[in-house]
Amino acid sequence: MIPVPPLFPAALALALLSGCARGIDPPGGQRVEEVASLSEKPGNPAVTADNRLIFTMHPVNRPTYKLMERRADNSAVPFPDAERSRTAFDNPLGIRAAADGTLWILDMGNSAGAAAHPASRPPRLIGWDLRRNAASREIPLPPEVLRPNSWPQDFALDQRRGVAIIADAMRADPTQDAPTALIVVDLRSGRARRVLDGHPSFEPAPLPAFTLRSGLLRAAGADGQKRTIRFGLDPITIDTEYEWVYLGPGNAQSLYRIRASDLADPALPAAELAGRVERNRGKPASDGISIDRAGNIYVTDTLRGAVGVSTADGYRVLSEDPRMIWPDGLAFGPDGLLYVTVSQLSRMPFVNDGQDRGQPPYVVLRLRPLAPSEIGR
Repeated sequence: MIPVPPLFPAALALALLSGCARGIDPPGGQRVEEVASLSEKPGNPAVTADNRLIFTMHPVNRPTYKLMERRADNSAVPFPDAERSRTAFDNPLGIRAAADGTLWILDMGNSAGAAAHPASRPPRLIGWDLRRNAASREIPLPPEVLRPNSWPQDFALDQRRGVAIIADAMRADPTQDAPTALIVVDLRSGRARRVLDGHPSFEPAPLPAFTLRSGLLRAAGADGQKRTIRFGLDPITIDTEYEWVYLGPGNAQSLYRIRASDLADPALPAAELAGRVERNRGKPASDGISIDRAGNIYVTDTLRGAVGVSTADGYRVLSEDPRMIWPDGLAFGPDGLLYVTVSQLSRMPFVNDGQDRGQPPYVVLRLRPLAPSEIGR
C-alpha cells in the first residue's frame, strides 16, 4: 500500500492509488549512483559524445549560474565559465547534445514567468559549439509561435531532419490552464511553426499535481487565490531511428506518439497532422522521458520519486530512491548509463506559498537502463 500524506483528499488519493495498482508494479530495487552534489537545484541534463555531463540549473529558483558541468570528482563548475554562465543565458532549461559536437540549449527568456530571472530577450534556441566553446547559432522564437502564458521548457532533437520539436507547456503562470502546443524549429533556416495547438492528447487529467513526499502542488494566481496545479504537455523525446516523437501530459497516464517526418513537413494540413497523433502506452504522472535503442521509454516518476520504464508489456519502476524528490530530466550517456537530475520542483517556492522547502544537497544520479541509447536522448 502506498502511503498517502495527511490532508490529501480521499477521493484523489483513491484515484491515484487505483491508477498505480493498475499500471505500476512494485518498486524496482536497482541502485542509483550519485554523480553530482549541488547547493542549488538542477534543471535538465545532457551528456555529450565524449561523456561530458552538462546540465541547466532550474530557472524558477534564481540560480547563481545558469549551466553547470560535472567534473570527475563529482563536483560541478559553471559552464562554459563563471562569467558566461551568468550573462550569456537568461532562463535556460531544456538541453540536448547532438552528435556533431553542438550542445543545443533552450532558453525560455522572457517567457519563464515572474519566479525566474527577468529577461528582455525572447525565448531562443542556442547552438553551442563544444569544440570552440562558443555559441555558433542563436535562433529566437518569433512572437507568432508564442502565447502570453508560453513556457517552452523541453524539446526533442531530430538530428536526421535538422529540426527541434519544442513542448510549450504553457505554464509561465502555473495556475492558468492554457492550451499547450508544439513549436517546430528548422535549425538550418531558423523558421518556426506552432502546431497541434490545444490537441486533446496534450491535456492533463483532472487530478492535480501530487507527490508522495511533498503532497499537493499549489500556487497563488494573479488574483491571490491559491489553486492546485496541473501539467499538460511536458515530457518529450524522439526514438533512435528518428521515426517517432513520443510525448504526453505530465498529469496523465498516457504517452502518445507522432511521426517525426509529419512534424517536419510544413505542407501537411493542420487537421491531417492532428489526426496522426496516436496513443502508444501508459505511464504515471511524470516530467522528463527518454528512450533506448530497444524502444523502452524511461520516465521520471514524480508521484513516487522514482525512475520507471514503459515497455510493450506495461510500466514498472526501475529504481526508487529517497533522494528522488521530483526527478526531472533524463539523458543517456555514451557509457550506456542513464542520468537523471533531481530538481525538487515540488518543494520550490512557486508551488509552496513562496517558501523554499528544498533540502540540499541537490543531486544528479545515474543508473543502468535495460538497453543503451544514442546521444541526444
